[in-house]
Amino acid sequence: MKNSKRFPQRLAVVCVGLALAISLITLVPNASAAVTQKWCLLKDSAGVSGADYKMQKAENAGSSTNVFISDAGDYKIWVANEVATESVGLSGDWAVKIAYGSGAAPDIYIGVLDPDTGAFTPKGSRSSFPNNAEFTVTTTDHIIPNGDYLAIKIVNNEGSGQTIFTTLASGQSRAWIKSPSTDPGYPVPELSTLILMSSGLVAGTAILIYGNKKYGNKKRR
Repeated sequence: MKNSKRFPQRLAVVCVGLALAISLITLVPNASAAVTQKWCLLKDSAGVSGADYKMQKAENAGSSTNVFISDAGDYKIWVANEVATESVGLSGDWAVKIAYGSGAAPDIYIGVLDPDTGAFTPKGSRSSFPNNAEFTVTTTDHIIPNGDYLAIKIVNNEGSGQTIFTTLASGQSRAWIKSPSTDPGYPVPELSTLILMSSGLVAGTAILIYGNKKYGNKKRR
């Protein structure tokens, strides 16, 4: 009698396990497909230790005001508005557009920010680039660990101060970065993580089904 009462409970667990496994497997194509993503620089507080402002992942996001970096050598750091949920590799050629005031171009660094320590680690840089036009920054060993942020650092090279234009112009943000074509889809989990999770659920469900079949065979005997 006890085993017969447990059978519906086991069946329910089997159904839930299969449903979860199928749901995760359907996510795999989205996670594995490389996709280029664009983040626009805003003048909105990041709310993250070590960062000044945030970037919005959108095609035409912009701010109502610009960012002024006062002295030579001073800098501002922007972070993505989403934290990495698993380790994500973002090495490659980044498309970048920065509109700045007259004078020397600022230095650009793309890298990683650790919110626990506030430390920024550069993975690629560019010290000379065209104003208000697209250019490339190549990053290497660019891994965003779980819990860290994609980040960009802009250093002023103009003694009298430098303005970074984050406002919209003709419906387009004037300052943005675009990830390489190999971007696995920051900040979602990598393909390997989803495969392991879904495989574990499928295996667990198979064990339950096999156990119930053995019990049914014994009962018929």
